Amino acid sequence: MPFLRGSRERLQPFFFLLIFLISLPVCLYAGNPELIARSRSQWTGVAVTGEGRLFVSFPAWGKGFLFPLGEVVEGEVRRFEPRDRKTGGRITLSNAQSLRGGAEGLIWILDNANPDFKGVRSPGPRLLAVDVESGVLVSEYRFSRESYKKNSYLNDFCICTKQAEAYVSDSGTGGIVVMDLESGESRRYLDGTPSVTAETSTLIIGGSPFRITSHVNGIALDKRKGVLYYSALSGHTLYRISVSAFQIPFVHGALFSVLVEPQGRIPASDGMIIDLQGRLWITGVETGRIWGVTPHQGAKDLFPGFSVSWPDSLAEDSRSLYLTSSDIQGRDGFYELYRLPLSRESQLSEERE
Repeated sequence: MPFLRGSRERLQPFFFLLIFLISLPVCLYAGNPELIARSRSQWTGVAVTGEGRLFVSFPAWGKGFLFPLGEVVEGEVRRFEPRDRKTGGRITLSNAQSLRGGAEGLIWILDNANPDFKGVRSPGPRLLAVDVESGVLVSEYRFSRESYKKNSYLNDFCICTKQAEAYVSDSGTGGIVVMDLESGESRRYLDGTPSVTAETSTLIIGGSPFRITSHVNGIALDKRKGVLYYSALSGHTLYRISVSAFQIPFVHGALFSVLVEPQGRIPASDGMIIDLQGRLWITGVETGRIWGVTPHQGAKDLFPGFSVSWPDSLAEDSRSLYLTSSDIQGRDGFYELYRLPLSRESQLSEERE
């Protein structure tokens, strides 16, 4: 059958070229950031629930502020209003700074009660858990007066269900606040120590100096190892501490700070998250990029060539990161929400300590 064999040989290159051309758009799309929504109202926080519902928060100081919480549906932001379980009345939020998706259909909201950076307003900051299906407030935790200061700005947080604790960064005065989700008691740690304090008052954004003094900001929990990572926004050092340290009685102040472990230099970061595979991702505000960090080994650009104006917060599901750009420096005048697809090829170093 020489004729058939020769025909097959001639057709093989064209066959493989056809397969390549058909698959090419899919491959490129799967690896590219996807713009989900754009807003004229300035957002900061983002969270995704286990059911895939996507939420954003709008701080009261933000430009174009209309309401504190929204759900993103088909590229549009719809107002989301938590309700009181008993009265059905709307829950008033003073300043919804950040969000986290939780188990059992919950969304966690940090209301830091400092809407204009002029000090915490009475009755103080609180952490709320809301059932997204019904919109009903499930739990409310109020921070004790001893755990925050007049000029505190509770900024970001993460939840440890195993320890039944929430870990909250205070970028206003420098400290980490731990909320016990069983007792409702809150305690302040590392107050004013070097690891939670700004290293500089000036960042370089777009080649120009940008003055900002923001203490510990991004905070992320490695649930598998029980380790908390954090950094100051106005700084370039990553730190970590074991969450078990917060259980040690009678250890405070400078003595407690010896339990903190520096993890090397990183880009100045606003938000950070550890995904389901244990990889640490941070937002680089000076470069506008998203970085994957391996402690002591440096940072890797997740999407080379992709940058936004002030990448702010990150959320994640099993396949993607979600990113808000908040344009703090006022370059663009609008605010974007992206989905960043991840895969097992988005690997950092295998050495995870």
